[in-house]
Amino acid sequence: MRTKKRFKVPVAVHMLFERHDKLLMLRRVNTGYEDGKWSVPAGHVDKNESITTALIREMKEELGVLPLNYTFEHILHKKDPVDGEERVDLFFSCNRWKGKITRMEPDKNAALKWYTVSNLPVDTVDYVKHAIREIHKRSKFSEFGWTRKE
Repeated sequence: MRTKKRFKVPVAVHMLFERHDKLLMLRRVNTGYEDGKWSVPAGHVDKNESITTALIREMKEELGVLPLNYTFEHILHKKDPVDGEERVDLFFSCNRWKGKITRMEPDKNAALKWYTVSNLPVDTVDYVKHAIREIHKRSKFSEFGWTRKE
């Protein structure tokens, strides 16, 4: 009897840092994915790593801060239009952190800037813009990049 090999989906975590009704955005550079576009701080969950551990690790690596309070906001199941890969993206929000937000990876992060949700950069990564809009509609789940088959 052959055992069916299960399909595995990469998981990523994203943080929406909020301050005075604005979100922290970063401009991607030298990553090989959507370079030149704006996104929110994010990263992949490693093997044998919990989601919260990955979230904290990524925020320390990218921004040098420790989120003090964060809240789950949204799960996005996407088929990425750029690379065709299927992923699960988890979005969290945070309005208190320890440390000063700093570009810890200037080789991957060209700039940091605060934007209102109603005035996100035109060149924001599409699925990130989609997720932010869904979060502000209070939606906990959405899909992106799929062709619907009814």
